[in-house]
Amino acid sequence: MHHAPRALSIAATSLSLLLALPAPTAIAWAPPAPAPFLRLTGAAPGDRFGVAVSAAGDVNGDGFSDIVAGAEWSDADAPNAGRATVTFGGPLADDLPDLTLQVPIVQSRSLTGYAVAIAGDLNGDGWKDIAVGSPVSQFMGRVFLYWGGPSLDAISDRTLGGLRSLEFFGAALAGVGDANGDGFDDVWVGAPWFVAVNSTANRVGRGYLFYGGPAADGVVDVLFEARPIAGVTDELQFGTSVAPAGRCG
Repeated sequence: MHHAPRALSIAATSLSLLLALPAPTAIAWAPPAPAPFLRLTGAAPGDRFGVAVSAAGDVNGDGFSDIVAGAEWSDADAPNAGRATVTFGGPLADDLPDLTLQVPIVQSRSLTGYAVAIAGDLNGDGWKDIAVGSPVSQFMGRVFLYWGGPSLDAISDRTLGGLRSLEFFGAALAGVGDANGDGFDDVWVGAPWFVAVNSTANRVGRGYLFYGGPAADGVVDVLFEARPIAGVTDELQFGTSVAPAGRCG
C-alpha cells in the first residue's frame, strides 16, 4: 500500500565545536654563524694575544689589508715583556704571523703590544706605518714606529718617548690623519697615569701629539692636558683611549 510522504521538519541549530590544541611553541632560529676566514691565536697561554688589534690598512704594499696584534704578557723575550706581530692579508693568508716586531731594548714587564695601531703614512713615503705601545719600557714608556711598504721589516724605525716616568706612555695610540695641515699624517699617544710634579692627585693623564713627515724626530709637538671635572682631577686617567674625530669645527 502506498502512503503519501510525510512532511519532515528540521529545525536549524547552531553547532559549536571546540577543539583543544597545545599552545604553539616559539622556536628561536638564527642562521648558522659563518666560519671565520682566518683564526689567529697566541703563541702561548696567558700571552693576552689580541689585547690590542689594528686592521685598518695595507702595511706591506701588496694591496691587501693586514693585521697587527699585541700580546702584552708574552714571555717569549723576557717575563711579561710583551710583543706584537703582523699578519699579512690576501687570498693566501694563514694563521702564522709574518713578522714579529722587534724593540730596541728588551725589558721584563714592558707590556709591549698593550696598544697597537696602523697609524697612517707618518713619514710621507706613500705607505701606511705601524705604531706599537710599550707603556712600561724603560719605566718611561715607549712607542715604536715601523715604516710600512714593500721593504717593511721587524726593526723599529723611530722611537717616541714620554716626559715623565711611570705615566704609562703608549697605553693608547691612534693615527689622527694630518692634524697640523702640513700634508703628513700624525700620531697621538696617551699617557693616562701622568701626574704633574708636586701634585697630590693620582693618574690625571695627558696626551701627546707627534707630527709626521720625512724629518719626524720623535720629539713631542703638542701636549694635551686634562681639565678638572667638577673641580676634581684625581683618577681622570685622561688618555686611556683615543680615536680620530675627523673635522669637528
